[in-house]
Amino acid sequence: MYWTLGVQQTDESPQKGGAGRALVMPVKVLKNEGSELRLRLIGEDQATLQLFRSRLNENDKVEYANFFTGHPDLDEPELYVRVKKGAKADKIVKDLCASIAKDFAGLSN
Repeated sequence: MYWTLGVQQTDESPQKGGAGRALVMPVKVLKNEGSELRLRLIGEDQATLQLFRSRLNENDKVEYANFFTGHPDLDEPELYVRVKKGAKADKIVKDLCASIAKDFAGLSN
């Protein structure tokens, strides 16, 4: 199963009539079993993974979050998340993506 996680970016400010476009991050779901989630983030690097790991570990519902890069030329990096009982890992990650998108929405060139 694949997800696409994305944010809306505009080419120009809304006042100038700029059209928005979605920037997506292709993600392959390797494991999604309620409290555990393992994702392969295609085309991403340690900066992105570190952002996800640090924000996830700040969440009181997350028991453990980490990333694994594997071989730099052969493997796509993976993000692993384990949440506390009663929480759903996929919902926490999707909510985090929305939060990150909101944080970056005000940036411009």
